[in-house]
Amino acid sequence: MNLAVDGKADYLITGDKDLLILKTTVKTKIITYSEFVIEIEKA
Repeated sequence: MNLAVDGKADYLITGDKDLLILKTTVKTKIITYSEFVIEIEKA
C-alpha cells in the first residue's frame, strides 16, 4: 500500500479484504479487479 501512496497511484487493485475495508487512502482508491474493470469501462 505504501508504494501506491508514494507513487500517487489512482487505484490499488487487490483481493485483500483487510485493504478493501479502507476504500481509499490519501487519493488512492482501493478496489477489486472487478470494480476496476467497471471503472475503466465508464471512462
